Amino acid sequence: MYVHREKDPYPVDALPTCNHALSVCQQERKCIKLYEDFKTNCKVRDNKCRMEDRDSCHEAWTNLRRSPMFGCICPNNHMKKRCDRIFSMVNHNPCVGK
Repeated sequence: MYVHREKDPYPVDALPTCNHALSVCQQERKCIKLYEDFKTNCKVRDNKCRMEDRDSCHEAWTNLRRSPMFGCICPNNHMKKRCDRIFSMVNHNPCVGK
């Protein structure tokens, strides 16, 4: 069955692993900048939020949600530890409230 989708600026198979999403993102300058901005503006150390500016963090998070980094998954495989780190950074960031 053919489903028409709008052209995705980051074509990635449905629910990529976070490792794959990051490698796709790293090939696209705008995308990796979104991820780096997010890590900078929503700083986490020892599982605690260390952000300096709530608005910058929120904006960075909102932008990151449009990238393949958002919605990535971590299947149980040999890369799971690294994948979980990326996943937690994006999806369980203590700076980003529910």
